[in-house]
Amino acid sequence: MITNNKVVYIIIVSYKNSNDIIEAIRHIFYSDYDYFKVIVCDNSNDNEMTINNIHKSLINELNTTLYSAEKVYKFKKSEIPNKFSLNIRDILLINTEENRGYSAGNNIGIKIAQNQNDSSFFWILNGDTAIKNDAMSKLVKYSENNTNIGLIGATLVDFDNHNRIQAIGGAYWNKKKATAKRYGQGLLLDKLNIIPAPDRPLDLIVGASMFVTKEFIHKTGLLNEHYFLYCEEIDWATRGRINFDIGVATDAIVYHKQETDQKSGLMWKRWLYFHRAKLIFTYHFYPEYFIYVSFDVTLSLFRRIEFIFRRITIPLFKSFFRLN
Repeated sequence: MITNNKVVYIIIVSYKNSNDIIEAIRHIFYSDYDYFKVIVCDNSNDNEMTINNIHKSLINELNTTLYSAEKVYKFKKSEIPNKFSLNIRDILLINTEENRGYSAGNNIGIKIAQNQNDSSFFWILNGDTAIKNDAMSKLVKYSENNTNIGLIGATLVDFDNHNRIQAIGGAYWNKKKATAKRYGQGLLLDKLNIIPAPDRPLDLIVGASMFVTKEFIHKTGLLNEHYFLYCEEIDWATRGRINFDIGVATDAIVYHKQETDQKSGLMWKRWLYFHRAKLIFTYHFYPEYFIYVSFDVTLSLFRRIEFIFRRITIPLFKSFFRLN
């Protein structure tokens, strides 16, 4: 049984994806659990274009009574009033004023929530998710029934194929390659009840949906801002396991869109952030494996250079000299 009035603060970081954010919030407000507050931290750094779009759309939807919210607030990070107070089902939109990465954006939201003095849970959600209407209540119930667990995952399901599982909560970490293998990836949701439980505890909870208790944050600390992108989840889980277990509310369903960034510039940036994060994490937590990860990163770099040479440089060279 769920204890009444336990407030869930839902933290979402946005980055030039206003349509996704609006859809995510819409599904949150269809939830069967009422005691929540939403904080969106916008990292777009685009002269408030994204956050203004979100604000305008939310106000329009509220006016059509598509769903009920108390109020929608919008502030720059530097302009939040000292004694600002959020009520149940309020939405707070924050312009972070600079993009310092995924962890930093989430930490701004967590700190604001902590200052409200009524938080029981923090739910870190990706902006490209849509929660099932009973997901929040099932996460709260799971936490109350498992007080030793501080970090909880949900079953992530493909947004475009509601029967394809992306991950059952989390993943296992390969220390030599600094990569994660998601548990249950590719399996069918309608077979969830017969999928065997993991034979050992998961190493991390996938960052698209991380549900944590206030005690977890109090003892573990905030997300590590040394990572601009990637490896935040394994870092948090590794630090958190000192005091808490990791668990999965398998019946809490969160639909998650697939990444679609195919532009070469964005792909290169993501590659750099990913491998930088792998090196940082391994150096701090598993230095004995650093040489293996360094070799893997170097090999990946050579493969990427080879790919560019074969797919771009050679065709350009042939075209220039008309050697087709």
